[in-house]
Amino acid sequence: MNLCIRGGRLIDPANNIDTITDLYINDGKIAAIGSCSENANQVIDAQGLIVCPGLVDLSVSLPEPGKHQKGSISSETRAAAAGGITSLCCLPDTLPVIDSASVATLIQDLAHKDGCCNVWPIGALTQGLAGSHL
Repeated sequence: MNLCIRGGRLIDPANNIDTITDLYINDGKIAAIGSCSENANQVIDAQGLIVCPGLVDLSVSLPEPGKHQKGSISSETRAAAAGGITSLCCLPDTLPVIDSASVATLIQDLAHKDGCCNVWPIGALTQGLAGSHL
């Protein structure tokens, strides 16, 4: 699929770009900056909007596992993706606490199954977040 994003403010810190321009995407990869091919299957008007690499939220308290009544990895990652977040760093205060490889693996498995963005578990520095045993 070929996509043209027209007239957005392109911000790319890695390449020192901050300008209003067009972006042409061919088969999921950036093909051109500054002009779009006439072959675009879809055109998005981005005037007044920011076009940038995906954002990362470094401090997320996910309700799953343990607090299912407050939400799920699926609902939280859908909300994040709707706001332009492509990766979440999950704090260790889940139930159970992320203090073992098995809990981190469980969260990653749930995220791969139901998530809409990357989820990176952050391990607790001490067992059970109790502050005594590493």
